[in-house]
Amino acid sequence: MFTQFSWKNIFSLVLFLSAMTVASAQIEFIHDKSWEEITKMAQKQKKIVFVDAFTDWCGPCKAMSLQTFSDNVLGSFFNTNFINVKLDMEKGEGKDFAATYRVNAYPTLLFIDPTNGEIVHKVLGFQNAPTFLEQGKIAAGKNKMAAKPEKNGKPAKVKKEKKPKKDKKKTSEK
Repeated sequence: MFTQFSWKNIFSLVLFLSAMTVASAQIEFIHDKSWEEITKMAQKQKKIVFVDAFTDWCGPCKAMSLQTFSDNVLGSFFNTNFINVKLDMEKGEGKDFAATYRVNAYPTLLFIDPTNGEIVHKVLGFQNAPTFLEQGKIAAGKNKMAAKPEKNGKPAKVKKEKKPKKDKKKTSEK
């Protein structure tokens, strides 16, 4: 009986942890790949690269990591539409990246087209989750690789323009 009780508790715990993982869809950042690998991955997936250009000593950068990037709605949208990367501008490849993209304020939040390396959208300074989600939607709308940017995992709806109705009444001039 003790064995059954233990397995039941373990099973319940596994289910609970699985549910918590699904519920906490924060932005998933790539940390262990080179810039070349990241751009190839983004091209293959037809996604723009989102770069959080930060430094260790930057207070607003830390606040965004804790408050903004952990938001479930924001995380779901960014994970669907972008390849997300955190780069420390004072270490490793971050130094070259900062020079190439002229990053000199933190946080600098860049959306980069992986096919040509051009910035398609840029945001400076701390952003709360709702405001940054709107910025992400602007950037996703500039993705030339994908036919339609996705919103919350679903393709965006394209509104069809209605044709104006022709007036069937004929006016006669005298």
